Amino acid sequence: MGVARSIEQARRHIDRGELQAAEEITGRLRGQARDSAEVQFLEGCIRYKKGDFSGAVDRFRQVLERSPADVNARVNLGVALVDAGAAEAAIDHLRQALARRPDHFMAWYNLGNACRTLARDAEAREAYLRAIACRPDYHPAHNNLGLVSGRLGRVDEAEAAYRRAFELQPSPEAAINLLHLLKRHDAGRTHAFMHEAAARFDSPELLACIFPSAVNLCAWPLVARIRGRVLDYARSDGGKPGVLQDLLLPLNACPGIDPAGQLEIHRNWARRSGGSGSNPVAPMPAAGERRRVAYLSGDFSGHSVGLFMRHVLAAHDRGRFEILCYSTSGQKDALTREMARRVDAFADVSGLDDAALARRIRADGVHLLVDLGGHTLNTRVAVLRHRPAPVQVTYLGYPNTTGLEETDYRITDRYAESEDGTRYTERLMAMPESFLCFGSFAERPRPAEPPAVNKGQVTFGSFNHTRKLTPEAVRLWSGILKRVPGSRLLIKASLAGEACVQANLYEAFAAEGIARERVEMRGFTATRDSHLDSYNEVDIALDTFPYNGTTTTCEALWMGVPVVTLVGKVHAQRVSYSILKNIGVEETIARTEAEYAEIAVRLAQDLGALSALRARIPGAIRGSILCDPARFTHQLEDLYRALWNEKTGVAEARPARAGGWVDYVQDKPYIHGLLPSWQTYLEAQADTASWTLHQQAMDLYAEGRTDDVALRRVKLDRALGLMRRRLETRPDIGAAQTFLRIATELGTEQEALSVLEGRLERVMAGEAVELSEPFLPALAGYERIDPAGGPARWVLAQLLELRDRLLAGRMEYDGGDAPEVLDLIEGLGFRGDYVEARRTDLRARPGPGGDTPIVEGPNLPGPRRPG
Repeated sequence: MGVARSIEQARRHIDRGELQAAEEITGRLRGQARDSAEVQFLEGCIRYKKGDFSGAVDRFRQVLERSPADVNARVNLGVALVDAGAAEAAIDHLRQALARRPDHFMAWYNLGNACRTLARDAEAREAYLRAIACRPDYHPAHNNLGLVSGRLGRVDEAEAAYRRAFELQPSPEAAINLLHLLKRHDAGRTHAFMHEAAARFDSPELLACIFPSAVNLCAWPLVARIRGRVLDYARSDGGKPGVLQDLLLPLNACPGIDPAGQLEIHRNWARRSGGSGSNPVAPMPAAGERRRVAYLSGDFSGHSVGLFMRHVLAAHDRGRFEILCYSTSGQKDALTREMARRVDAFADVSGLDDAALARRIRADGVHLLVDLGGHTLNTRVAVLRHRPAPVQVTYLGYPNTTGLEETDYRITDRYAESEDGTRYTERLMAMPESFLCFGSFAERPRPAEPPAVNKGQVTFGSFNHTRKLTPEAVRLWSGILKRVPGSRLLIKASLAGEACVQANLYEAFAAEGIARERVEMRGFTATRDSHLDSYNEVDIALDTFPYNGTTTTCEALWMGVPVVTLVGKVHAQRVSYSILKNIGVEETIARTEAEYAEIAVRLAQDLGALSALRARIPGAIRGSILCDPARFTHQLEDLYRALWNEKTGVAEARPARAGGWVDYVQDKPYIHGLLPSWQTYLEAQADTASWTLHQQAMDLYAEGRTDDVALRRVKLDRALGLMRRRLETRPDIGAAQTFLRIATELGTEQEALSVLEGRLERVMAGEAVELSEPFLPALAGYERIDPAGGPARWVLAQLLELRDRLLAGRMEYDGGDAPEVLDLIEGLGFRGDYVEARRTDLRARPGPGGDTPIVEGPNLPGPRRPG
């Protein structure tokens, strides 16, 4: 076989991808035609096809040394240089080729690719247009023109380019490109094209790309038709990471996917997301160095995450923590600038890939990295695969697991999770109260009465994102509308203003027998103030399920609108439940669809009860942890400290704490004497859930003492709720004392009596007595009274003393059960002089017309010594 024929045969093998056969031929030719430029050219093509871009560059340079005018070799050199990471050098060679052959469409096309690689999109666009002018039927040039035109904001040109590429070579890939463009810019055209593409192609990847848009646009028949194929793709070994990740958020709104199934889908994304999974040496802080906490998010802006984080960032203790923010979206607005001013460092890292971002975080010496995005828009959660920080946490922005084994912890609260609920790759760490804190929204005027009083009709409302709307919710809401004659429903969301979404929803309500005029749909509101004002048109908010509202729930409650929510097992369906439990408004929590409907209908039919509830809600939320960034952030910092200690094994000493209950009791002499033992106890119990609850209750108690009457009661209510949970986790004497103090001040003595009776029963039944209490020094008085009694008897005596005091404050001098309490004490073998002194003290106390005898302070001390 001659050299020319062998060269031609090698070319055919290369075109067909038969690289080994081509290499065998070039190997033989190297001996026959030594230093042949044609052989070197073929060897360059083979090396390029095999991914050896540097080797390809070397071969093409050798060709050009022998034949500088070889345009094809220069074009191929440019292509190889781009893939070898030298796009700037590639542009020079491609322009040299075009100087010799201005009509070389491949040179123009690859010049466009080189410019696009360097983000020089305007130059890339001109190159693609020239390539198309030279070769109008070359569909890759149309496709890439669509890409850069879209990035330049030339949406119509981009759509036309993508559609032309689709016409030239109809394929799922071309459909995906067009779909991605349309969904960023035009809901109506997205809606039409996704139906067209789904009918034309049965590609699992294309259907997976369609699915998020179908969910967002409420195209529920299409969702139902493709759901099975999409779930198969989400579980498959062939799914692309980007396509898989786009599925995860909308799948949270799909009923019927059990927690185990959700976990497997998230883990499947993690397996395909790349990353080194390396575990570098942890950057340990030097003695006295602030802990460096970094937040990673694409939502440091007017987004919901930004609204929840702005006050938290400002409330961090800058003496203990250095705060960094990594913005992954490049978005900037007034809220972005506000947050940037409140932290130590704020960086836009949207231009870095995951590996480069991991290197940046590691170089910054971050100790604890907090991902705020999960699997939401502009997320960079995959950077955690590279282990850039010794402690890695996910929090706030996403209602499910990351699926990454490298994510150490997930921050939540006890209400937001259930035993058989969402399954996580992370270890759950619960905040003592709420995992949410938004601080405040703008104060806006609120109607004194429910809007229905003036309108003569009840208005229900849902302001949640359209992805959270479901056929199941529409069915339940329709039933409520039917039971409340004349009522209407206001749906407000950005996409609810789109004609295609409105048509889909009107059709869904019509199928349930609800006329079009009973449902109003409203789109984007220009300002946040006007958005909040829209709640003044709503009597009762209806929460979505199985994906609850979060910001919308807080907004509604802030504006005094009750939110009816259906509690489920998974986190996404327990967020509103957590919010309502944390503000002490539980009347609107339902556990079945029937109960949900009953609550909504009952409130709609009893405007008096609705009015009373609406009057109570604003104070309840404003007095809660959700509107207390200082208290919330201190809890968060304590949690960070616990995570650091657990993960690294390097304990951080808890700093002495000022403020809250400590400041309050400084001028209470008998309590002040106990402060050293309190501080010792604090050190020993700092990381226990029961102590955290106890301390937060005492802080609320102390704060409430300085507030107006209404807000004070809200805070005391919250404190009492925390102490109920404290008693559930560890029912010791200290918890009983604090509970008694707060309950008595609120006038709920009977509940306090029940708690004390329960503790008495357990102690008298021989249960071991917890002696590691900070107030034990006060029990020395009992030792003087009854030296033989021992600590267990002293604790029992103190419990009886507490009950005695409580009963005495409620009864006549000589009536009721108080003498019986003393009889019980005497019957237990305590010395008679103590009992007689207590009887004398009891007779000397004022009756019901006087002050209730209660002891000041967040924890009652031991009893006064008789005499």
